[in-house]
Amino acid sequence: MPPPLVSVLTPNYNHGRYLQKCLAGVSYQTFTDYEFLITDDGSTDNSRAIIEEAARGDSRIKAVFFEKNRGMVSAMENLLQRAQGKYIHWVAADDFVINKDFFQKGVTALENDPRPA
Repeated sequence: MPPPLVSVLTPNYNHGRYLQKCLAGVSYQTFTDYEFLITDDGSTDNSRAIIEEAARGDSRIKAVFFEKNRGMVSAMENLLQRAQGKYIHWVAADDFVINKDFFQKGVTALENDPRPA
């Protein structure tokens, strides 16, 4: 199976109250050739349960759970090491991608003129 065109990367630490919207915004995209990688940095809230439930419903969601908080740099390094896509898009755990064509528009623009990438 070829790697996805886009790797969506999300580090998370105790953002459970925002995660469902974040996950929904990415899953709502019309563009589907992506992997959604999440690294949970030892959250102590309900983040893990939310991420695990979403991953059960969408095979593109792949999560790693640190047992204790290692800090943002470690979480971001973990995400970058796992990413397989040609393009990377960072989504903060408290972000919500509102436009359902956001990824499609970005990929189309980059494929037509790779200079910005």
